[in-house]
Amino acid sequence: MAEKLFLGPKLRKLREARGWTLEACAERLGLSPSYLSQIETNQRPATARVLIALTRAFHIDASLFDLEGDARLIADLREATTDIAGPVSGGAEPPTAAELKQAVANTPRLAHQFLALHQAFRQLDERVKALDDTLGRDELGARVALLPYEEVRDFFHYRDNYVDSLDTAAEALAADIPQDGPIERALETLLADRHGVRTVYVAGQEALRRYDPAGRILTL
Repeated sequence: MAEKLFLGPKLRKLREARGWTLEACAERLGLSPSYLSQIETNQRPATARVLIALTRAFHIDASLFDLEGDARLIADLREATTDIAGPVSGGAEPPTAAELKQAVANTPRLAHQFLALHQAFRQLDERVKALDDTLGRDELGARVALLPYEEVRDFFHYRDNYVDSLDTAAEALAADIPQDGPIERALETLLADRHGVRTVYVAGQEALRRYDPAGRILTL
């Protein structure tokens, strides 16, 4: 059985490069706009007659569609997704051959970006392993020894950035703050009266906050 020929993104790119509307391109190819739209969205494969019409209308060779290149891309994706399957991907199974083929046909740019990310991942993984060897850590020790920022990141990530005790305390605090003036001034007054904390603003400071517990000074 002959393999179906899906040309969607490549055909759309060719048409848009010429500045042709869908209707104008369909007329040149002798197709209906709806049929051409289905081909461009990979809802229908291109027949041999359509492929011949494409080469004539665009004055190109059929090799421009580079079907062998698609096969290579599918093979590279299969290798990459198999490489990160299992523990790295949370135990998820790698995509099937049919899913990889559909990804290449429908979103080739995304497929190439995924491969670029995988390559970066492999390079980073090698650097981490080299660092572990230098520090004398085995693979298990490397997995459990998270950096401080990673522990904080994971803590909030797996709680959807929500901590009930903090949210409850914030609601109670909001109830004590007057609503008839600037919220910043009200918080400054509350900090000073309730906790003896003085607020100091530094011009040009971006996002960093410092608190001096000895002097009870909050710098913003």
